[in-house]
Parts: sequence; structure tokens; C-alpha cells
Amino acid sequence: MTVTVDDIGVPHAFLFSGANVSDFKLLDKTLDSAMVPLVRGTPLYADKGYDSKYNHALSSNKYGLCDRLFRRRSINTRRTHAKRGIVERFFAWNDKQRRLLVRYEQKIATYAAFMYVHSGLLLAKRLGSEKSMHGAAR
Repeated sequence: MTVTVDDIGVPHAFLFSGANVSDFKLLDKTLDSAMVPLVRGTPLYADKGYDSKYNHALSSNKYGLCDRLFRRRSINTRRTHAKRGIVERFFAWNDKQRRLLVRYEQKIATYAAFMYVHSGLLLAKRLGSEKSMHGAAR
């Protein structure tokens, strides 16, 4: 599964594929499946599995995103791990859902439906906490 999240961890795109498909081949399909329009000029962070000349050109030329794909031979730093932590936090939220963690479903469509439901609950929770924060400030 490939997921695109924004800077606060809200998912924008899901792509379900087999485990034998390399990550760098999935970037175009993942960005095409975004549920909200991608804003031009926003940075695109991805781990070293997406590093290829094709993906660097794709993110800049086709989608107009700032290319922040990590290079394969780069050294991991706190900065790179800070950006990766946003995506890892999303997966940690999913791990709290037993049905998603164990993956009881045999059909990918059922699993995808549960992912969308869980992501909707996360979004509602996130929006609810932002409303309460703004309401308390007034």
C-alpha cells in the first residue's frame, strides 16, 4: 500500500498493489489517485525507494511539486526522519485498528473500504480538534 499524506498527516491518496511491485513505479499512479487537487509548488517528500530520474522529472514537470525525494546514497539525518515521521504516524494510527493491522479481508476492495472509513474518522477527529482549539481561543 502506498499513501500520500499532507504535512499534518491527513491522507490524500491511497494505492493498493502487490508486495512484489517496486515503489518507484507507483509514484505516478499514487499522485493520480489523489482525492483532493495537488497544490503546485508544495514539496513532495518520499523515501529512497522512490529515487529515480523518472520520478524526479515527474514530480516537477507533470505535477509542479517541489522535488524533495531522498537520494539513495544520502545520509539519514534528523531532518529526513522528521519528514518521514509524518507518514509513519499515519501508519501507527492505522495499527490501532485491529481489522487493518491483521488484514482479515481476502478481497482488496473490502480492505480499501475499511482504509477509507478509518481515514475519514481520522479526518473528522482532526477537524474536531481544530474546531475546539479555535473555539477555545476566542
